[in-house]
Amino acid sequence: MVFPGDRASTSSGINKDSLTNKRSSADDLALAKELTSLIEQAAGYSDVGEGVTRLGLSRAHRHFLDWLQKLSSDCGYEFSIDHSGNARIKKYAVKASAGTLLFGGHQDSAINGCRHAGILGVLLPLLAFKNAQSLPVHIEIIALADGLGARFNSTLLSASVLAGNDIASSFKRIDDAGISYSNALKSFGCNPPRPDKWVLAKDRYLGFIEIDIEQHSMLQNMNLPVALVGSITGIERFSITVSHSTANSASRQDALTAAAGVIAWLDQLCEGMAQLEYVAGKWEVKPNTVNIAPKSVSMMVELRSPNPGVQAQVRQGFEEHLNAIPGLAYECVYSNQGVDCDQALTDKVGSAIAEVADAHHILFSAGAHACLELASVLPSTVLLLRAREDELCGWQVDEQDCAMSLAILKKIPQLCANDDR
Repeated sequence: MVFPGDRASTSSGINKDSLTNKRSSADDLALAKELTSLIEQAAGYSDVGEGVTRLGLSRAHRHFLDWLQKLSSDCGYEFSIDHSGNARIKKYAVKASAGTLLFGGHQDSAINGCRHAGILGVLLPLLAFKNAQSLPVHIEIIALADGLGARFNSTLLSASVLAGNDIASSFKRIDDAGISYSNALKSFGCNPPRPDKWVLAKDRYLGFIEIDIEQHSMLQNMNLPVALVGSITGIERFSITVSHSTANSASRQDALTAAAGVIAWLDQLCEGMAQLEYVAGKWEVKPNTVNIAPKSVSMMVELRSPNPGVQAQVRQGFEEHLNAIPGLAYECVYSNQGVDCDQALTDKVGSAIAEVADAHHILFSAGAHACLELASVLPSTVLLLRAREDELCGWQVDEQDCAMSLAILKKIPQLCANDDR
């Protein structure tokens, strides 16, 4: 999502209403229609019927990779699966010595998630370079196995491993069935090597361009089909459990009331701080039975801020508040300060946008982007596409915006190749 508030900047003298699809070819429009079909096909690889539920290293993930391998081969790419279950899709430049431009998104979804989120970052570049001849740089597309963290409760798990961040702890992550990340990898057919073998060989890459949809309506309100992310907010995720063994409905001293008090405290805090946002999700209430007051409540809370000072201040205050609540236990299971996207790479993508749409806009984002992790090893940036919320399909991108984005992507390799000499 894009962080609320007035956080957009544009190149001077350009009216945002001029950002229309002026230079997409008939080929781009045809590819956009093909993309719509592929997204629908990909959505079929789901563990449940409603929406898309495709968790990392799951059966649905395995079937999806089989489909993606055939698609990649049909489009002229080389396909492989790496040590952590990520799909790596490659098309080579004319010069073997050329650098590699990495595109990507996450293949996994939320529970009952939308069709376009994450997977657009894989399928869009795959189609953009499908018919490419004489590429000036190598193209690699990565479908991250676990980005949202719905299975192992760890945000950006695959990207963190690729960046070499705390790999030993990642192996110990446990899903709700008690299966560790390490064992899940082995069951998936991966053979985890020494930790140093996981990390991306940064000297091979010119940069990483993550592609995702914007799920906050800001681009709709600004009439922008695409935007760049200049900065990504920091994220801290807390696992919180409240237990009240003497709970009773008459006194209202039950675990759910205490947990609701935590959310009310955060609501009040966020109302007074423009640079703070929280998400409270994955609730589990026990015994969850009629006429019995809740004795245990577990939830995940994420705090997000683009300001490191605010992030540190809020975490301290939040932990003090949690420590004062009887029967409450918590653990910070993920923490990452915000990052600035690489200026040079962002400018190159901005130049590609300007060739197609006359101007580029730069936003803060509070989304859980892989760039939060990979920016420590590669020049990284994020391209966001406008999405509209549909009651049946969730957030989705229309074909005209996809066609524009395809035209933009096609221009990026040459812009990056100019510096790869």
